[in-house]
Amino acid sequence: MPAGVAVGLADLDMPRELAARTYISIRLWRQLPSGGHFLSREEPDLVAAALREFFHGLGG
Repeated sequence: MPAGVAVGLADLDMPRELAARTYISIRLWRQLPSGGHFLSREEPDLVAAALREFFHGLGG
């Protein structure tokens, strides 16, 4: 199952390797310039852009 990960500024210490233990097929990894633990509430436009990019990349 393809996965996309968006990491906010407050969680930049989240290593991709840790996420890769759970999500085998990471297709999008975005480190966003702002946002905290409640990323979608704090930065909805950035999250929406990452979602669009992820799903656009799945089209084929």
